[in-house]
Amino acid sequence: MKHTRTEARVAAGWLLAAAMLNAGCADEGVNPVPSEPTNVVEPPDAGEGGAPPSGPRVREVYVRNPFGSPVDNLLADGDFELSFSTGSGQFGWMAFKPSFADQELFSETGGTCKSGLRCARLPKKTTLLGRGTSAAGEAPNRASIWLKPAEPLPEDEDKPCDLADAWVVDGISFGFVKKLQAADLPDDSGWCELKAEAKGSRSPYWMYIELGDYEVLVDHAVLIPAPDLEGQPLPPLSPVPKEQSERAQRVREIIRNRTPIGAPPPAPPGSFSRE
Repeated sequence: MKHTRTEARVAAGWLLAAAMLNAGCADEGVNPVPSEPTNVVEPPDAGEGGAPPSGPRVREVYVRNPFGSPVDNLLADGDFELSFSTGSGQFGWMAFKPSFADQELFSETGGTCKSGLRCARLPKKTTLLGRGTSAAGEAPNRASIWLKPAEPLPEDEDKPCDLADAWVVDGISFGFVKKLQAADLPDDSGWCELKAEAKGSRSPYWMYIELGDYEVLVDHAVLIPAPDLEGQPLPPLSPVPKEQSERAQRVREIIRNRTPIGAPPPAPPGSFSRE
């Protein structure tokens, strides 16, 4: 079979290209990966078997229940979560100045508080009133509330938890039922607990507090049924100073005037009525 000159030239070109390619592959080399790593930073020596020393603490993390606790609390807003709105609504807590004018509830949040997400900050000599109800079956009650000075106390203060007079009161007559006794010393976080045990009642129980000479934080007020106290003798009522009883009755009258009882008066003739 005869080949033309053109076919011969093409074949020769292919043979030359293949030869060059084989030569290039034979000469090509691959650089190996270094067997020893470079620029390695050694961790700090922590001693024998220990972790590296940590730096200063930056923050603390808390787990809080935004609805307050405990679930069987007879007070309407024991953890001060819902009483900071403005207006004349029937909030869980009300506060009054020494003149009996309304005292605004100032809110603190976060790790500053004893429990929940919020707590109250109140100036000295404030009267604080918390709404509650009675235990089912007229069961006895345990009551407590926590207070903490908003600022460091004087160094010569020998009763650091003597921050307020707190009472369980009858929510209808405002008669004093039981005084809460303060702890001798605050806990590790600076909070002082005031607590008492009270007999059962068919009337609702409220909490009445008169602050002393220091601005304080107030939180985690609890009034819970205590069936285990049924049949046990409870300490008698402590004497109530006359001035304190008169102030409580003044607060009672203010609340009664704000909470009309019974049907509303009839609308004037010609006025609009939804009925």
